Amino acid sequence: MKRDKRISKKLGAKLALTLLALAELCACVTAQENTTDYWMDKAEEFAYNSSFEEVISSLDEALKTDPGNETILIREALYLGIVGKVNESSQTYEKALSILDEILLKDPDDAEAWQKKASVLGSLNRQNESLAAYEETLEAFNRRIEKDSKDMDAWIGKGNALLNLGKWDEARDAYNKAIEVDPQDYRAWGRKAEVIGRIGDINESMEAYDRTIELIPANDTREQADYWMSKAEVLAIAGGRLAEALEAINHSLEIDPGSRVNWRFKADILSQLGRKDEAIEAFDEVLNQNPEDAESWLWKAGLLTEMKRYNESVEAYDKAIELIAENDTEDLAQNWLAKGWALNKTGRQEEAKDGLPEVPGVLRRVNFRGCRK
Repeated sequence: MKRDKRISKKLGAKLALTLLALAELCACVTAQENTTDYWMDKAEEFAYNSSFEEVISSLDEALKTDPGNETILIREALYLGIVGKVNESSQTYEKALSILDEILLKDPDDAEAWQKKASVLGSLNRQNESLAAYEETLEAFNRRIEKDSKDMDAWIGKGNALLNLGKWDEARDAYNKAIEVDPQDYRAWGRKAEVIGRIGDINESMEAYDRTIELIPANDTREQADYWMSKAEVLAIAGGRLAEALEAINHSLEIDPGSRVNWRFKADILSQLGRKDEAIEAFDEVLNQNPEDAESWLWKAGLLTEMKRYNESVEAYDKAIELIAENDTEDLAQNWLAKGWALNKTGRQEEAKDGLPEVPGVLRRVNFRGCRK
């Protein structure tokens, strides 16, 4: 199972008594579904469950109602990249960049626009320009703070800009200033918790996470689940405290059992703890929710191979390969290689070689080498 892919957010009416009332109800629902906010909310729901094609479809609908919205374009570009549509992703980022340049031409002090521009440039691999834009972001937020030292959003924005510039200690100081302005704002506590967890005292980070979760409104279950997940990531990745990370991810799943991302993370932690049977159960939960999740089939296949359950592993690889796009030759090659190795371990060497497709590049050469292990 690929560790580098391991680890590296919101988400009836009564029956009408007359035909007239029913018609009015339908008209109301239709109007609601034609709003930008409706489609953005749908996109967020799909994103939370890793349904990326549905995210893109929802964002397409949102752009029909607001075609000049750079935020929607940036989000769509991100998900186009995730599903492998690299050229479309780049073109969409460029559209967003053009709009942001127009905004900044009118208002060079728009810190949020600078921040978005920096992010877009980074996504386009224009790193030097991205860093320069983050510097402009920082200066714009500083100007806002000079005008109003109680500007909570400006302090958080400054912290985020510093974070992207690699100035972690200064970012933590900015979040602390935000907390001084409003000690009840969970956003600042959450950002502080993340920063400290990666550069400083894990125990202090956990205290900040606990304070964050305590301050989140009781009805905002999505945010609660997200911050439990973030806490689990810091415990696992920065602290190596896997048992505590598992406890945190369980809290997140109690709040939102439908998060496939969290189930996959739980499966990985269980695997690292040597609890591989439970890890398989966690992957099965993901696949029960979405049998078309190719990545989870792949992870499950890799884990089954580690457990020497080679026949089951081959079946899982078959399912993953079936779901991977034909033009994604790199992933297909890697999966055929892994499947070939599992077939070889079952004594089915000829099947391992004869079943290989002709994928351009390296597939047959790599697989034959793999089958001789």
